[in-house]
Amino acid sequence: MQEFLGKHKRKIGYLMVLVCFVAVGLFTRGGQEAYGPWSLFPPVMLFEFAIMTKSVIEGFIWGGVLATFMVQRGAVFTAYMDGIQETIMNADNVYLIMIFLLIGIFIAFLKRSGAAAYFANWLASKTKNPKILLLIDWILGIILSVDEFMAGFTIGAAMTPVNDERKIPREMTAYVVRSVNVNPACMNPLNAWAIFIATTLESIGFAASGQGMSEFIKVIPFLFFNMIAMVISLLVILGVFPKLGGIKKAYQRVEAGGPVAPESAVVDESEEEIEVKKGVNLLSFIVPIVTLVAAAFFFEFNMVYGIMAATVVMVILYVIQGIVSVSDIVPIALEGIGDLVELTTFLVVGMTMAAAVSQIGFTEFVVGAISGFMTPWLLPVVIFVAFAFTEYLVTFNWTLYLIALPSVIGLAEAVGTNVYLAIAALVCAGVWGSNASFSSDNGVVVASACKVKLYEQNISQLAYMGIAVVLSAVAFLIAGIAMA
Repeated sequence: MQEFLGKHKRKIGYLMVLVCFVAVGLFTRGGQEAYGPWSLFPPVMLFEFAIMTKSVIEGFIWGGVLATFMVQRGAVFTAYMDGIQETIMNADNVYLIMIFLLIGIFIAFLKRSGAAAYFANWLASKTKNPKILLLIDWILGIILSVDEFMAGFTIGAAMTPVNDERKIPREMTAYVVRSVNVNPACMNPLNAWAIFIATTLESIGFAASGQGMSEFIKVIPFLFFNMIAMVISLLVILGVFPKLGGIKKAYQRVEAGGPVAPESAVVDESEEEIEVKKGVNLLSFIVPIVTLVAAAFFFEFNMVYGIMAATVVMVILYVIQGIVSVSDIVPIALEGIGDLVELTTFLVVGMTMAAAVSQIGFTEFVVGAISGFMTPWLLPVVIFVAFAFTEYLVTFNWTLYLIALPSVIGLAEAVGTNVYLAIAALVCAGVWGSNASFSSDNGVVVASACKVKLYEQNISQLAYMGIAVVLSAVAFLIAGIAMA
């Protein structure tokens, strides 16, 4: 039976999709504003399909189509295509798409010039200790936490080659990079996560105009998941915490003489080795990175402007150094854009599904389901666990905060729970989703930069993520009891 299931996983996945469509068609009606428990169907189907087939993008497409079918019925095709267009035209999504494509160009110049390889080789010359290299990854993530995409792409692209050379499994590299990506970024008042949440607190009337950040700073001490996830990865690096799950298997594979990359990424092993071109030195890497950070501050963390400015400075520097010719600029830029097409596609279909699931009342159903737990000490952990579950199925990122913060704050005030603790529980649930969900744009960024598939990256770190989420739930329960 197990052998049969192994050979026919994709067929079984399609059968499951068909069953879901039939069930929705028979037992729901089109045109409703909310679908209650039925709103769980699309994200649950997506999750099961992704696990079964390892095809995350296709799972998002089917999940989005099912959510659209639930409302639109016969007009599902045109409605879904309209949803994709609306996703692409949404100003916030355009901003993210432009960031991804520009980062693709930025990374392409770092790689093709050999600057990233030079930096990696320079680091490798300073130490042969894998623990120190991973610790450098961990520290760089915190230093570059002004922008999680910048941190993920830059550290992944620069450190993966040298980590490969020291026989560090790519799953481990990706896990470490991802653990210090969004987690410290969300606690950094200069990061877009913190700024967005602070602005949202103002827009819903919880904080006075201009006081959103000061209110969010009161939330930061309760961001238990962020801190626990970072500490666990540090302890794993230092060898204090044992290797578990997929990370343990990855190390066993390498120790047995296997490749540093998982099977699905072995194709990357045959890539042409990037030549460090004549004229490249440490400044060829440091100047672009420092410019990127400085530009982020100068343009008030509008990373489209920041990345573009850093790219212009980098190209001028490389032309002056004789690393890149003027005729190479456009081909390298197009190569960088091409490298990020899959990631951008993932972003579009993922956000299209998130929007469709939002329209069928998914988040409102979850809020309503937990509203019965009107106990001051229990509410924080219930908020965290409930939304951690939903965010694992399909992460809404910042949309979760827009939709759920008013209800969470209202519930906390009504039952006498510490409001900052309740807000932190919701924020942590969103951060957990960014760390662990198959729909996480952060996950795609890190997996792409570290040259692994998102599926393998998620599965390999699952044991540590599970421990972090359980310990966080315990922390919210203890804090809830102590502050009730």
